Order: sequence, then C-alpha cells, then structure tokens
Amino acid sequence: MVLNKVSVIGAGALGGAVVEGLVRGGVSVWVYDTNPSRLEAMSQLGANELSDIEQGFSGFDVVFWALKPHLILPIIGENRDKLVGSLCCSLAACVDLELLSKAAPGARWARAMTNICASVCRAFTGYALSSDISERDKDILSCCFDSIGLSQTMAEQDLDGITGVAGSGPAYVFTILESFIQGGLASGLSAEVSLRAAAMTLIGSSELVLKGGDHPGAYKDRVCTPAGTTIDALRVLEAGGLRTSIIDGVVKATEKSRQVGEALRESLSSKPSDKD
Repeated sequence: MVLNKVSVIGAGALGGAVVEGLVRGGVSVWVYDTNPSRLEAMSQLGANELSDIEQGFSGFDVVFWALKPHLILPIIGENRDKLVGSLCCSLAACVDLELLSKAAPGARWARAMTNICASVCRAFTGYALSSDISERDKDILSCCFDSIGLSQTMAEQDLDGITGVAGSGPAYVFTILESFIQGGLASGLSAEVSLRAAAMTLIGSSELVLKGGDHPGAYKDRVCTPAGTTIDALRVLEAGGLRTSIIDGVVKATEKSRQVGEALRESLSSKPSDKD
C-alpha cells in the first residue's frame, strides 16, 4: 500500500521517534507541536511543520496522537467536530479506546503502544482497533507500523503487557547495556570498545532469535560449554537475581499501566458528562 501522508500531533520523545522512523521509511509526515524547537528538529529530519493543530486533521491517511495521557483527551475533545470521519491512532499509554471514542465519537480509533526504537525502525508496536475500523484503515496502520519495525494487532487488554515489555523495555535494555560496558571497563577494555562490543552482541542475539526461530534458551545452551567461562558467568547472574529482577520489573510496569488507566477512567466517570 502507498500512503499519501500522515500527521503526528506531539513531537516529544515518543512522537519524535515515530516521526523519525516514518520519515526513514519513506512516509510523508506532517507534525504539530507547541514547542517551536521540537518542530524545527522534526523539520531537520525531513518532516513537514504544521503551524496550527487543525491543519493536521484533514486530508491525512491517519492522525497519530502522541500526547501525554493527562493531555490527550482534553485536546481531542476540543477538536472533536473537526475529527469526524478521520482515522485516528493514540500513542498514549493507559488511555483506552472507549475514552478516546467518547472524546471524539465521529473519528475511527486505534490505540498503539510502541517505543523510542521507532526512530531507527526497530520498534515493536502492539495495537488495538475499535469496531468501526475498515479494512483500508487496517492496511494504513499496518503499513505505518511495519515501516518502523515489527507490529501486531491484539486485544486491547494486552496493551498493558506490551507497555511493560516493549514500551518501557528500552530502558531495561539500556541498563543492561550500561552494565555490559562497565563490566568491560572493569576487565580492562576501553569504553569505546566495550560499548561497540556490548551493543552489537545485543543486536546480534536479538536478530538470531527473530530470524533463527529457536527459543532463547536453546541459543544460550549453544554458548555454554562444560566448565567454561559462560556457565560461570551465568551462575553469578542467576545468583544475583538478574532473571527475577527483569521479570518483576516487567510485571511492575504492566501493573502500573493498568492502575493509571483505571485511575483515569474513575476520575473521568466522576465528572459530569459533556452534552452535545
């Protein structure tokens, strides 16, 4: 499918990463942000600037909303009449499809969770669809998300888990990468060599799993040799609780995503509903 053009409302850390990835993927992107320096940065990447938010609604294949959870619904609500007939996709964590549809009932909504690796077209994006999404809408979203990495449609309830694994995941990986580098320094390697060796090892290991198709444990066993260096290192990591800490971290992030979403819904349900 050939996309015409897409708009992105919000060019913060995540929105900016998505813009950069889409541009790298050859998509014509138009961006709106209240921060001029962010718009300038997006322009330098090859995106087109929108001087007014309303310019980002008409004539686009899809409108991406990359705003903070506490900001997205009021801003959508202010523009609800201008979004009638538009395909919209929220990139905000914790804000569910029901709330988005209530904020702008005339739009067709999708909700996605991705991460900052979109900037280099290596993100994983999980996304859920409202019931009125058309086949063409599905093709548009798939084309956009596949251009920034891997993607998969799923039940909305699974997006909290995707937040824990993929949305927050880069922070875990960067922490592990830092540890690799520090270990290399402690072993006498230079910072530059440690960084390049560690980063490429993470990339290569991930590519091997994705392309090879075997379970990560199977590849791990291939690296371990009897009484070798690797098994001794793994004993230390397991004793230090590395595996359990990562599992607990993912679960904690998932729970926090659910809690924030529930709190948001409760706070909105306690307010008087808007009447047309």
